[in-house]
Amino acid sequence: LLNYPLAFISYQTGASEIYLNGDPLFTYGKVGSSLEDEEPYSDNIPRIFTFPAKEEQLIAVRYSNFGWKDFEEVNIQTGFYPMAGSPEQFISNRIRQVRGLSIYQVGFFTLSLALAVIHLLLFAFYPKSKDNLFYSISMLGFAALVYSSFQYQFLNEPDKIILLNRINATGVTIAAVFGLLT
Repeated sequence: LLNYPLAFISYQTGASEIYLNGDPLFTYGKVGSSLEDEEPYSDNIPRIFTFPAKEEQLIAVRYSNFGWKDFEEVNIQTGFYPMAGSPEQFISNRIRQVRGLSIYQVGFFTLSLALAVIHLLLFAFYPKSKDNLFYSISMLGFAALVYSSFQYQFLNEPDKIILLNRINATGVTIAAVFGLLT
């Protein structure tokens, strides 16, 4: 692996500093000694590095996550999960992932929003049929569910993942309750 480029990805909900042989390699956010000092950051984009021509290598990680309780309350896994591998594979996987998630997010969000608007208009022109109103609200909940389910993959701020998780739970509830009323 000497002088061979490697890709590095870190899945985390806190902040970290990665060192190679004592030298700074990557920084994700700002590692702090308290919640106020810490700036959490999450990045799914592969970063490239090479091991220098040395017989022994040392990778060290400095990590902080003072907001871990907030994530565990909404069942989001906390911690630091590093991965290293082929840059070509990591980059092509990320490109495929972003393309696929974007297509699904836009497609399902647009479809559910269009159905919500159509049924809201049907209700506006024929208010006796409450089914159209309930279905419209259900589709709005589904649109929120779709948006929040895919959007977390594009975020760099772990705190917003908690917000998306709450939007997701609300969307599920609204879609289910009003869907049953139709």
